[in-house]
Amino acid sequence: MVASCCVIGCTNRFDKDNPKSFYRIPKKPESRKKLWISAIRRDQWEPRENDRVCFQHFICGVKSNDEHNPDYVPSVDMGYQKYKASGDQRYARFQRVEQRQADKEKVQVASVLLDLSNAENIPEPKSVQSAKNNQHDACINKIATLRLENEQLYAELGRLQTENTTLKANISQLNVETLVTASDRKIQFYTGVHSKALFMWLLSFCSCILPSCKVMSPTSVLLCLLMKLRLNLQHEDLAYRFGVSKTTISDILNIGLPKLANKLSFLIQWPDKEYLLSNMPSVFKPSYRRCSSIIDCFEVFIQRPGQLTARAQTWSNYKHNNTIKFLVSITPTGAISFVSKAFGGRTSDKVITQRSGYLDKIQHGDQVLADRGFLISEELANKSATLVIPAFTRGKKQLSAKEVEQTRKIAHVRIHVERAIQRLKNFNILSSNMSMCMVPHSDSIVTICSAICNLQPKLVS
Repeated sequence: MVASCCVIGCTNRFDKDNPKSFYRIPKKPESRKKLWISAIRRDQWEPRENDRVCFQHFICGVKSNDEHNPDYVPSVDMGYQKYKASGDQRYARFQRVEQRQADKEKVQVASVLLDLSNAENIPEPKSVQSAKNNQHDACINKIATLRLENEQLYAELGRLQTENTTLKANISQLNVETLVTASDRKIQFYTGVHSKALFMWLLSFCSCILPSCKVMSPTSVLLCLLMKLRLNLQHEDLAYRFGVSKTTISDILNIGLPKLANKLSFLIQWPDKEYLLSNMPSVFKPSYRRCSSIIDCFEVFIQRPGQLTARAQTWSNYKHNNTIKFLVSITPTGAISFVSKAFGGRTSDKVITQRSGYLDKIQHGDQVLADRGFLISEELANKSATLVIPAFTRGKKQLSAKEVEQTRKIAHVRIHVERAIQRLKNFNILSSNMSMCMVPHSDSIVTICSAICNLQPKLVS
């Protein structure tokens, strides 16, 4: 829209080829806006957003923000006659006022200097001397008061400086290591380890295999590894928390995860039959006294692989996403006794059971509880073991009363493997999208998480 001057009788328009100064009618302060509207003098008129006043209506051709300057409000050729001095006269008057004010300030400064230089040579009347003495006493009292306040302020400044130094020293000592290990609750939140005492045992047990780092203590290295698994923090976030570079965090994770998994793998053990029988929970005794294992698979979402073959192998039709899959076996008490290596999301539960080495753990007379997808009864029969799964409705209109009751009993005890998997999923790296840089360490990650879960109180008593 072409901007034009809103003053009555003015035909100036804004043009790019002929740029002139056009000014918006000010909105703030309100008093200045009213002055501009009063100067324009349009009947029943309220300024709009595109209304402008051109440079020709200012004495110097430019508006001024100084309220004492005549160009604070447009006043030249406003489209009406008004009996007042011309613009040049008013601007000259403004300059004279400014000059007189400057001259007055110079005279006052010179007078003060002259009084100070002639104070000892010129005799003064007694009344003047008395007034000066009273003024002198008042000044002395004022100076004394100011000196006292100054001393108090300096004392307060010294105290604040000391307090500031102490606080800075305390802040430097309160690093991530100190904050995280302050209580059992914080340890459990940041690392998944149940208590501070258990974390200190882990530190002493694994300190010999932790990656050496010149800028991080062994405690910080272990915290970095466990915080990555528990909270799934980005490498850059961990670098900011521990005050190191992102490359240092990557090196610690790449080196430390396999070593830590190898060190803690002994916590995942297949129990002996005597131990199982002596510690069998009461909920299993009526129907499943020979139960040695409850199995299920869980999937972990991963980023979409760039390689087409890997993308096809990890696609899960059940999750409709790229995943990796693990087989988990727990004892009747809820302890994780077996964890498979990672398989692609498209692999079936039966194939994982056959290829993971799980069947090598089965002994004569064992009873295995599983879901309907584990069609491994023949493989277990070759080991002289039995498979207990819910009844199928395939080819039937409905289940019989006996089958319904059996399915209910199986579900009542098989739910504990779901609870164990939920413990694993409390480690956010297994419950969120795993980045491609961590997928090669997925076996180590699940092993470490399973070992830490086995250090927690048992699920079934």
